[in-house]
Amino acid sequence: ELTQQFIPGRCCDIWDMAADCVGALIGIGVYLIVRQTVVQFEFGRTFIARFSR
Repeated sequence: ELTQQFIPGRCCDIWDMAADCVGALIGIGVYLIVRQTVVQFEFGRTFIARFSR
């Protein structure tokens, strides 16, 4: 959002920035919930251990 102010015809709006932050927080929340759910199963723990190195 901050870089949009330097592009002709675009503007930086506080509400767009707030929406970006809310979207990022929702994405992080979904990631954490899915990861916690996957870790509860043996396959998930094996998968994460294999690809976390």
